[in-house]
Amino acid sequence: FFHKNKLKSLLAQYLLAHNIHALSYHAGLNDSLRQTIHMRWINDECQVICATVAFGMGIDKNNVRFVIHFSMPQSIEGYYQESGRAGRDGEIANCHLFYCYEDFLKMKRLILYDDESKSSMQTKQIRINNINRVYDYCINNVICRRTQLLEYFGELFPSSECKRIMSTECDNCRQVYKTSSIDCTRISIEILKLVSDLNQTNSTLSYIIDILRGINNKTIRDAGHHRLRAFNSCHQLTRLDLERLISRLIIDGYLKQEFIDQQPSSIIAYLRPGVNAIQLTSSNSQRSGNTTKIHIELTIRIEQMNNNNNNNNTDEEKSNSIQKSIEQINEQCFIELKKELKIIFGTSSYSNVISEQTIKNLVKLMPRSKEKMIKNIHEITEELYKQHDFNRLLRILQRFGSQRDEIKRKDSIQNSSDSEHEIDFSLDFTDRSTCDKKRPMASVITTTITKRKRGHGSSF
Repeated sequence: FFHKNKLKSLLAQYLLAHNIHALSYHAGLNDSLRQTIHMRWINDECQVICATVAFGMGIDKNNVRFVIHFSMPQSIEGYYQESGRAGRDGEIANCHLFYCYEDFLKMKRLILYDDESKSSMQTKQIRINNINRVYDYCINNVICRRTQLLEYFGELFPSSECKRIMSTECDNCRQVYKTSSIDCTRISIEILKLVSDLNQTNSTLSYIIDILRGINNKTIRDAGHHRLRAFNSCHQLTRLDLERLISRLIIDGYLKQEFIDQQPSSIIAYLRPGVNAIQLTSSNSQRSGNTTKIHIELTIRIEQMNNNNNNNNTDEEKSNSIQKSIEQINEQCFIELKKELKIIFGTSSYSNVISEQTIKNLVKLMPRSKEKMIKNIHEITEELYKQHDFNRLLRILQRFGSQRDEIKRKDSIQNSSDSEHEIDFSLDFTDRSTCDKKRPMASVITTTITKRKRGHGSSF
């Protein structure tokens, strides 16, 4: 998903140059061409669609394995819907979101100063609030992604559910860190006072964080800001902790951003006291008669957890590596089976004879003989096997099955060289759509949020 047509077309060209069949989809195409691109993607004749968010509306393709946002979505609702296109068949899918602070500023700037838009200031402020929440979601490196999303919609989702299946953990739950909730009320008030004191000097987010963390660079020294009371007052917090805290202060109206255009096309945002700044400072003032004080908390990482037994980490890493190898074999087998079916059926659609789920069952069970294929795969009969020469599929299954067996055999030898137990290789990849009915389908989506550095030119 992209916001800009130019970037979308550039990435489609880049992928094509690297042998990934990608197509660009945008509103400027005529109806016939859009329909053609759409159908090629639905029929698996195209691997990747580079499109704006409009493409996601009404799309229901069950085997989407990746949804990638190359730039920030404009709302949590939009991201939830767009990322929800992945993994509708119940199999594992991955969602990746790339973001950067500069894109965040540009999106807000476009909304606020869009002269062509007839939206009221109230409507624009709602859109600004939505973008603020998306950015807060992006930079939150502590709380489970699923927990954040569902809490936004008023639902509870314990992070233990996300961690229950290792292969589908979000990026935050994959991190092995201790966390702690700290009271940031006093720090927040100090940040407001600092921003107010520097109101005439036009201070950016990065500059404010440098002062709070005690960065003794030439710019700060020349301005005399190393002598401020706030200098080095938050050295115990990381830059990201402070960015998350300031993001919350912006969302709650205690701070705001004022945008200044720079040449040729860059944008700078200066921090200013927000409309609710006085509420925070006055509610916590000793002279205030207000009995209801405002409290601001932030959950942060405090240290990386060290397991008592390092061997546990080694075993877990080895297990993950083996599982990943098996998943790669399964995925390649699935792709080759579909390619072979297209050759067997020619211009006819094989989906009318053998379903997508049946192909997945073939990969899961990996039968090595005609008899086992007919016995274990209910959709394949003796007549069907002969009529369509499914012996060609069997050869593919035998080849990948041998590879999978070899991985299991080596692992078995390493784990217990003296053991002579018989090992069953037939059930090594779980069909989550049938084995875990209680688990919501969205739970098989792995979510990763990555900060994207701004580059120049068209290189990806």
